[in-house]
Amino acid sequence: MRATHGSSAALLLLLASPAFADGEPAAIEDTLAHASGVAGGLTADQVAAAAHASDPQAAARAAELAAAAAGVDQARDAYLPRIGLTARFVRLSDIHPAPLGDIVVAPGAAEGPLAANAPLVSTPLAFPVLVNATTFSAQLVLPISDDVLRISRLVAAARHTEDAARYTEDATRRRASLDARIVYYAWARARLSALVAADAVHQAELHLADVQQRVAVDRASKADVMRVQSQRAAAEQLRVRAEDLARVAEVQVRIALREQAPPGALTVGENLANDLPLGEPGGDDALLAEATAHRPELRAAGATVASYGDQAGAARAAALPRLDVIGDVTSANPNPRFVPQEDTFHTTWSIGAQVTWSITDAPGQLAAARGLRARAAAADAQRLALVDALHLEVAQAAAAIRDAASAQRTSAEGLAAAEESYRVRRALYREGLAISSELTDAETELTRARLDAISARIDARIAAARLAHATAAD
Repeated sequence: MRATHGSSAALLLLLASPAFADGEPAAIEDTLAHASGVAGGLTADQVAAAAHASDPQAAARAAELAAAAAGVDQARDAYLPRIGLTARFVRLSDIHPAPLGDIVVAPGAAEGPLAANAPLVSTPLAFPVLVNATTFSAQLVLPISDDVLRISRLVAAARHTEDAARYTEDATRRRASLDARIVYYAWARARLSALVAADAVHQAELHLADVQQRVAVDRASKADVMRVQSQRAAAEQLRVRAEDLARVAEVQVRIALREQAPPGALTVGENLANDLPLGEPGGDDALLAEATAHRPELRAAGATVASYGDQAGAARAAALPRLDVIGDVTSANPNPRFVPQEDTFHTTWSIGAQVTWSITDAPGQLAAARGLRARAAAADAQRLALVDALHLEVAQAAAAIRDAASAQRTSAEGLAAAEESYRVRRALYREGLAISSELTDAETELTRARLDAISARIDARIAAARLAHATAAD
């Protein structure tokens, strides 16, 4: 019994000894602190801001917004009176007018009754023929009924279309920012996973050296060597795969950054060494209410429904009789209102009202109104479907927050257990009190726990970004 107690005491001293730290992998916190939070490195906020500003899809939506704004100006311009200006010169062929007979005149007599014995002369009656005609005119039309019934609705429809384009651009930029954040975190995950895999390769190499020494003194088999070699090959493959993923993800990050991409290799500027504090996201109903009130996609859908409704109203108004006030000012030489014609300019004007009704066009306008009302109904149905999809997105984002918070806690516990298990198994193996397969299993569990710890911290940040996007808090 005393010998057993002595062996146990020696083992405890061995496990507690600082010398045991020789060959152990660095703590995951140290790895993350070294590889992330690099001064001058890239952060998720930087990538998101660059994508928000330069995403091509967002640029296309911005161009559509500019077109919609021009449509508002065009619709508003219809309120202005229609003014037309005409300048015309016509050369007429010379003609010989038909004689109108003779009339009797008193040459030189004053206007009024003729004096007795006033001389009278018979003279032929004829109008002068003017072969040059010059006309300047201005026309003014006030669309009274259109201003009230049609143009106001077209202007409202154009404004709703502009609102829909503005909200769509906002939604596109927000989505581009979220996607850029996810790309950034995928790149960071791959880089950090490659470091963990490199530590796993180092662990396997230390284990391989130990087992080869044991084979040399017949305390281990070649099967133990082959198993450790297999473990090392798997760790190496994990490292290569993670590095390849990091390279591809870095290309995606540079695409998101575009002209803001710095030269040279990118480094992780965001500090990932610590867990991200995640509070309770709140009830789904409250989150959905927040999203419904602020998500630009829903606002765009609502504006589209309103635009179709106003367009339908304008089409119905186009089927009704139309009232216009018309004014005209004409300066002409000769002016046709002056008879006989005179070779001089005379200015005349006219003003009136006109009611027109294109009866044959009315059925087509009413059919167009029915089509637009149907489009409004379809757009409203899509809006309701979007609300359902948004409800699911909010619920999933809230669940991801809760899952990420739990994963950070459980991964920390699992990592602590795996580190202690590896420490003990390696000490026991060195003393010949554990077999190689036990140490291999401990190494595998440690690598898995380290990767889980990285994923938990990355997933927590992605979950927070998704919830912020779902509730329009981004």
